[in-house]
Amino acid sequence: MTVALDTTGDLQTVVGSIRLNSTTRILTITVPVLPAQWESLLTPSLQGVRVWVRPVKTTIGTTSTWTWHAYTVIGYQIIS
Repeated sequence: MTVALDTTGDLQTVVGSIRLNSTTRILTITVPVLPAQWESLLTPSLQGVRVWVRPVKTTIGTTSTWTWHAYTVIGYQIIS
């Protein structure tokens, strides 16, 4: 499934980060993560991600298509 992340407008996605440093036992929560930082947070991969999505209908003429857009993304990471 492909999910769009929207950076502006009424469909803007909220991205958050929860990181636990297992050595120092420090938990860091960042909400919101700014759009300029989304790529470095979400790639190449995280140990866990929770994504809440909504369908978005686009109509051109008489043809309608549906796409999935994220409204919230929370990334989980344990740093050792």
